[in-house]
Amino acid sequence: MDQINANVRSYFALPDSNELSVVVLDTIQVEDLTEMLDQVNKNLNLIDDDLDTLSLMIDDRAYAALDIEQELDKKLLLNRHNLTDSLHKTTITKLEYQLKQAQLLAKKQLFKQTNRLLLHLKRSVKNNLAGYNIAVQYSLNDELLNVELLLDANLTVVD
Repeated sequence: MDQINANVRSYFALPDSNELSVVVLDTIQVEDLTEMLDQVNKNLNLIDDDLDTLSLMIDDRAYAALDIEQELDKKLLLNRHNLTDSLHKTTITKLEYQLKQAQLLAKKQLFKQTNRLLLHLKRSVKNNLAGYNIAVQYSLNDELLNVELLLDANLTVVD
């Protein structure tokens, strides 16, 4: 616990005068780590599949919008209203797909970050232990802060 306290103080650059409370919430076993890595990789593959599908759907909507725009140029004023409505619907659908694509890309980045952290834990395995999840409570400027951190098997703060 002394080493954990020292590493946490160092991580937050806390002076010795600040009160610090550290509690180990969970230990991460190698088997658990392997399962977590497998699940993260599966999730990354699923997101990649969804992104590929969305890219095709976005392209489809973009080409449909182009086709409608070309038709608009050829039609008389009376028929333009229906085509304009179709163009708006197509454009809205494409924008919705692009929003979903951006959300999936953000989620993919989170999974990549998680994968990076888990691989760090995998490199520091000791005695079938990959790391620890800890709760830290300390005060800073008269404000009580609660933070959860991840330690590797060497008791170094990972994140």
